[in-house]
Amino acid sequence: MATPVVVSEKVVRRVMREEGLVPRKAAQMRRRARCSSYAGERGERPANLPLREDGTHDFHAAEPGLLCVTDVTEFRLDGFKAYLSAAVDCFDGWPVCWRVSPAPRRGLALGTLGDLVCLCSIGAVQESHRELSSGSSDN
Repeated sequence: MATPVVVSEKVVRRVMREEGLVPRKAAQMRRRARCSSYAGERGERPANLPLREDGTHDFHAAEPGLLCVTDVTEFRLDGFKAYLSAAVDCFDGWPVCWRVSPAPRRGLALGTLGDLVCLCSIGAVQESHRELSSGSSDN
């Protein structure tokens, strides 16, 4: 039996690299897949109405309630977070309705959209703009 030769791990790895040898364990191991929460599109997307033919957006409306946009914004406040979901009327840029939540749950945005639909269906958006423009108030 031959006398064992003591060499460092670096020497073994260099010789293996030069000879094109790959350790069995490394050859069998797969790279770990990166984690992603993106699940793809959830369904058909509605038409992008404010998109012009030249590719820019027109966020101006001729009358109240004609075009509204929504957004969810995160606020960091003294060690905790708050999420604001607001619907803004593009007629004058004022918020029409909003909701606040401690977590960005699906119900936050859906609740804001539901409130917006209710307000638009009863004409409350147009009434609030009339009151603002005339300067009158019932209070």
